[in-house]
Amino acid sequence: MVQKVLGAVEGERAGDIKTVVDVATSHEIKAAQEKLRRYGVSISEAVSWYCKHHDQIKEWVTVDYAWEEWKRFRKPHDETTGKNGGREAVSTSYFESMCDTYIGPFAKVFGERRLVDLVKEDFEEWLFEIKTGVKNSQKKVHLQRLVVFLSWCTDKGFYSNQLKPLDNIAIGNDPIDEADDLVKVLHPEVVRSMLDFALLAKRKSDYMVGIWLVVRLFCGPRSSEVLRLKWGMIGEDGTVRMPAQRTKKGVKRYFSMTANAKAWLEAFFGKFTQEQKDNEQGFIITNRGGSQLNPKAAMRRFKRFQERWRAWAKENKRKHQAEIAQNACRDTFGSYGLIVLGQDKAFRAMGERDVSTFYNRYYNAVTEKAAKAFFKVMPYELPVPDSSAKKAKKGKYFVDSSKRKKSVKDDLEIEVVEEPIEMTITTTREQLLKDFPHLPADFKGSYVPEGTRTTYKLWE
Repeated sequence: MVQKVLGAVEGERAGDIKTVVDVATSHEIKAAQEKLRRYGVSISEAVSWYCKHHDQIKEWVTVDYAWEEWKRFRKPHDETTGKNGGREAVSTSYFESMCDTYIGPFAKVFGERRLVDLVKEDFEEWLFEIKTGVKNSQKKVHLQRLVVFLSWCTDKGFYSNQLKPLDNIAIGNDPIDEADDLVKVLHPEVVRSMLDFALLAKRKSDYMVGIWLVVRLFCGPRSSEVLRLKWGMIGEDGTVRMPAQRTKKGVKRYFSMTANAKAWLEAFFGKFTQEQKDNEQGFIITNRGGSQLNPKAAMRRFKRFQERWRAWAKENKRKHQAEIAQNACRDTFGSYGLIVLGQDKAFRAMGERDVSTFYNRYYNAVTEKAAKAFFKVMPYELPVPDSSAKKAKKGKYFVDSSKRKKSVKDDLEIEVVEEPIEMTITTTREQLLKDFPHLPADFKGSYVPEGTRTTYKLWE
């Protein structure tokens, strides 16, 4: 191998054009130069060193070929027909996101290029010059998916782990987005308004959206997981069993519904025949043909639902809002559920294990009053009218809530002490020591800070 490559170098010096091209595009030469450039070694030394460590790969593979192979290997199983997918099948949602958003569009631009010829500048062109309408936070996801794709190509012999063009591509933070300044959690009366409309609707698609909303808002699963629910997974006692093959992360879950979730589903399930409910293998939320509804169709259905709901809400003077954020349902359950249900129950229902992901992506600070009101939203009840908000005195900003009309009871009270909320927070040792530096580095067990009712448990 060394003699072959050194012979090619000699051919380059002699002006052999064909050999020059071969040398210029050689994977071994390029990788050797990249690895040893900083050390100032000769080309023969570089070649000699690299040939001892290089990967035998298929250098002719194009991006298109590698992408088609990825789809063949990773094709998901057909949940409707039961037909097997690829030997390394992934979930339908992951496969579709790779095809429609991440690697599919990348392959359309660079498909004819050889995979080993792509350099850092090509990937930077894709991220910063082609994906101009994408936020930096999403560019980071694009970069992560590219890393995963190249890693898979390396495993299949289409690429080399010695080539690392994605290393050191720096992506900054998102610019300021005014919409992110405000809480994205849905108001309890907005939720009641949507569900009331769905329950009254004559369209099958609208009350199907109602079921989808109830489970997402009051129970916490992801949209794709709700669409995979079958009648046999919901117990008559209000328990929900989600098999590993139906969850996003492939981990089975078992949790109990809240009282209001059971009440709403009882009302919606009354629209189904007994025969449908007795079919344990039947999907609860379906398309027009009675088969499982896919995530894209579900979002289109929800978008059309919102248009009809807003028109109904305006006509009936019900609470509504102009726009609902994509993650509003998950954010709503996470924020209210953390206060009322506690972290352990909320995480179990959501299928969430990463503490930092939860607090960074889903949790918004909400009041205890709103959280309790949310889990008391029941079907067939009148909306709760908004009480007139108190106004701050002239020249003031905040309302003085400490001053109120005195009663006989007030005369007997010396001091009113509001009990702190009792809750359990599961965290990592690193985060716990960061929050409470006085604890010993080898701290074990649970910790309750003085003057609180919050228990901190270490995540095992």
